[in-house]
Amino acid sequence: MADEIKNVLVFCPMSPNHPRLWGRTMQSIMRMKSETIGLEFWFRGHDNPFEYPYENVAHNYNMAREVVLKLGLDALLTIESDMIVPADTIERLAATEVDIAYGLYVWRHGRKEWSAYTQLSALHGTSISRDPEAARAAWGKVIDVKGVGQGCTLIRRNVLEKIHFTLWPGTPQVVCSDWMLAIDAQAHGFTQRCDLGVVCGHQAYEPWPQIIWPDINEPDLYRIEALPDPKTGKLPIKIIRAGESMKIPFSERGGKMEILQVSAKEADRLEKMMTDQEDEDKPTSHEVGTAPTGLDAPRLEKELMKNDTQKS
Repeated sequence: MADEIKNVLVFCPMSPNHPRLWGRTMQSIMRMKSETIGLEFWFRGHDNPFEYPYENVAHNYNMAREVVLKLGLDALLTIESDMIVPADTIERLAATEVDIAYGLYVWRHGRKEWSAYTQLSALHGTSISRDPEAARAAWGKVIDVKGVGQGCTLIRRNVLEKIHFTLWPGTPQVVCSDWMLAIDAQAHGFTQRCDLGVVCGHQAYEPWPQIIWPDINEPDLYRIEALPDPKTGKLPIKIIRAGESMKIPFSERGGKMEILQVSAKEADRLEKMMTDQEDEDKPTSHEVGTAPTGLDAPRLEKELMKNDTQKS
């Protein structure tokens, strides 16, 4: 049985680019709670001295590692600046009683796979989401994994005493420190598990503002929630359902976005919200003006927060 975790450093390395820290990330971190585990918080930025981004990522995680060891803390919880984590994250990950415990999220670059990898080597990795039947069967459970990711990861002190955050030798632009952490953990015989009940949202700007969630009710095991355009505060006014397609020029980040592709379920929800909004905003006989299209940001934020509560 693993030693009890009594105090944890919650470390969030901020992005060198806009947005440095998503507001929803900050909210979710501050909503984490535990009756038995003390939490110390560190949001760190403005320290990127190396040429390659992955070098700076490893550098910042090593700074957090040193703090955990010097202060005598029991574990390090890494939460990246674009994640949305559930309130019971720390309690659930600590309850796995393994050396490295992972929450579950979806990659936002390349193939949108789950972060829970059942196979991992220096050159190859396999996400459990490549086997939809196995992924759905494991939903909500704690499973043994080979890695990977530092978006929402609890690393015990005994691991940090043995392992630094490193990169693959000679290729600082290819493999990030999360991959090497998992490889090194295997070499040292450390246990790794993922709690598929710690379901995290992954926020992104490209190709439009969105949150990507693991979801076993979707054909591809993930769903996309739209976020308001950062300039107009409106949702995209044209919704394309999953399975439909059309050729469009994507606008620049932060500009007007008129196309959104989501699942059929999400499309129904968004279309209803937009219709309700237009009905509410129609001028009465005593008003002059034109009803705006789209959905205002405050209302969307309220809906998204409700969804977070239901999903987590």
